[in-house]
Amino acid sequence: MPGRLPTLFFSILTSFLVCSSVAASSWAERGGVIRSATNKYSGNWRKLSSTQEGSIEQLIEIVSTSKLGIQLIDKARLRAAKDRKRLEEVIDSGDVSVTDTTLVRKFNPSSPESVRFETRSTVYIDKSHSTKNAVLDLIHELTHYIYKKPFNPYLSEFSVSSFLSDTIQGKGGEVDAFMVECRVGREIYGLKAISPQCLNILDGEEFSRDLAIKEFYKLGVHYDQFKHEASKLGISDEIIQFSSREDSSLISSAWSKPYPVAVIEEYGTIMTKVCQNDLKRMTYLRESQTRSIASANKKVGQVESKFNARCRSYLD
Repeated sequence: MPGRLPTLFFSILTSFLVCSSVAASSWAERGGVIRSATNKYSGNWRKLSSTQEGSIEQLIEIVSTSKLGIQLIDKARLRAAKDRKRLEEVIDSGDVSVTDTTLVRKFNPSSPESVRFETRSTVYIDKSHSTKNAVLDLIHELTHYIYKKPFNPYLSEFSVSSFLSDTIQGKGGEVDAFMVECRVGREIYGLKAISPQCLNILDGEEFSRDLAIKEFYKLGVHYDQFKHEASKLGISDEIIQFSSREDSSLISSAWSKPYPVAVIEEYGTIMTKVCQNDLKRMTYLRESQTRSIASANKKVGQVESKFNARCRSYLD
C-alpha cells in the first residue's frame, strides 16, 4: 500500500502570521497493517482505557516493552519537556497519523524587514487504528518529533536539493522513521509480524539504511521524469545517484508517485505559496522605504533583489 509523503500546508493565521504543517505517513498506508488474534492488540487503540489520555499512556507502555522503545520514549519526554509539556500532552488522536509542526512567521508592518519564527509540534495518531498499528505509527511519528528539524522555506538555504535530501534521508526523515518502526516493531511483535517493506530492507539480522534509501529512490516509470526535473532544477548529483528504474512499494499517497518525484512537486507548491506571502511583505517594505534613512533603503533594496531572484519563476 502507498505511503504518505510529508506535506506542507500554508495558511494565513492573521494578516502577519504564516502557518505550515508537516504530515507523516501511517503504518497502514506504508503496507504495515498487522492482524492479531489478541484482542488487546487488534481492537481500536482508543478503547485501551476509558479516557483518551489513558489510552495514550497504554500505547506508550506498549512501546516501552521494547529496549529501543524505552530509549525512544525517554528522548520524546525530554523533547516535550523543552516545550514545558508532558509527552502525553503532545500526542492526540486525529483522522490520520501525522507529526504536525507549525511554523509561524511574525513581523510588524511598520518594520517588515524584522522577522521572527516560532514552531510547535503535535503528534496525531489515526483514531481508527488497531492498537498494533497505532503503536507502530506512534514509533514512526515520535522519531520525526524527536529528530526532525523543522524546515523553514523562507530562508534562502531552503533549496529543492536540501528539501529532497532532508525529507527522505535527513536526520529524523522518512528513512530514519521507517527504520526505527521496523526495529522497534520487531522487538515488540516479532519478525513475522512486521510489514513486507521492512523485510525488503533486512540484511541478515539487521535493517539496512542503505537498502532503505535505495527503496525510497526506486522510481519505476517515473525515472525519466525525475531525471528531467532534476536536471532542470539543478538537483545535486549526490542525490540523483540513488535513483533507479526499479519499481518501489513506497509510493506517496499525497501525489500517487514515488517519493523523490512527489517531493519535487511539493517543493514547487511550497515555494509558490512562500513567494505569494513574501510578495505581501515586499509591499510593506516598499512602503517603508520612503520613510527610512538611506542605509535602511539600501537594505530594503538588497532584500527585494534576493526576493526577485528567488521568486521570479514562482510568480509568473
